[in-house]
Amino acid sequence: MNLLDNAVDSMTGTIRVKGLVANGDHRLWPAESVEAVVTLSIERSAVTIPKTAVQQSERGWYAFTVKADHTVDLRMIKTGVEAESKVVVLDGIRPNEEVVVDGQLRLRPGVKVSIARQAGALMQGTFQ
Repeated sequence: MNLLDNAVDSMTGTIRVKGLVANGDHRLWPAESVEAVVTLSIERSAVTIPKTAVQQSERGWYAFTVKADHTVDLRMIKTGVEAESKVVVLDGIRPNEEVVVDGQLRLRPGVKVSIARQAGALMQGTFQ
């Protein structure tokens, strides 16, 4: 990396970086702008849930989990890094627990839901 601009663009949340890269197949042109994602670390055992499952109240962040009897439980959660459409949950949800990603405004603990599977194994709560 040759240059790192320390100013964050408030419109896009991005920073400018200037660097030299190998370009053996000549796909890049001089002074061309590209979009890149820099992976700082990988957390192999992290619990992740869809961003749409995360809600906020005056007490903090929470998500609804679906119990074995198809009722929901409100869990206060501590969130970590967000990436694309997922968020890391540092505390409050265990691995393999299912969460509600739609219709949370009508939920409260103990409400029974039916599960509709979607692409990518996400779920949606429908009320019975």
